[in-house]
Amino acid sequence: MKGMRWLAVFFIAMALGSTLLLASGPAGCYAIVQKVVMEPNDTAPKRIQIWGFFSLADGKSGNGYLPPQRGYLYFAMQPGQDQVTLAEWSDLKKVAGTDSVITFAERPSWSGHVRKPTDKPDSPDPYPVYNGITRVVTGRGLGSIDNPAVVEQLKKALKSNT
Repeated sequence: MKGMRWLAVFFIAMALGSTLLLASGPAGCYAIVQKVVMEPNDTAPKRIQIWGFFSLADGKSGNGYLPPQRGYLYFAMQPGQDQVTLAEWSDLKKVAGTDSVITFAERPSWSGHVRKPTDKPDSPDPYPVYNGITRVVTGRGLGSIDNPAVVEQLKKALKSNT
């Protein structure tokens, strides 16, 4: 009987822990990634161009996002962040071209800006390491990111530009 209580406490703690992890805060960027370019190369990258459609946090309190923009984000790896940054960049390469909506970075610390496709890549923004790359799942279940308006706007932007 005592073992059953501990098992119940364990599962409750796990459920609460999962909820706390999901409640870490809104994303800095929603995106549909079409292409990723590593600089100077894929073997030892220091900078990244992320091409696609982006809805960035609007910079206000709350959960507002700017309308989708087509172009690219240009980031540089930050000192001491090599391993986690390379892992996230690898994940970005994996979702490129899949038309999946993803989120990354933290809203309060977002500093990137969308560059026009015709802009030359210079002065990269610092790459915003946070909670990794997350595929968006809309709905009400555990693990869902529920901002369907932003997701729908991104998908419409993609369809109108293909």
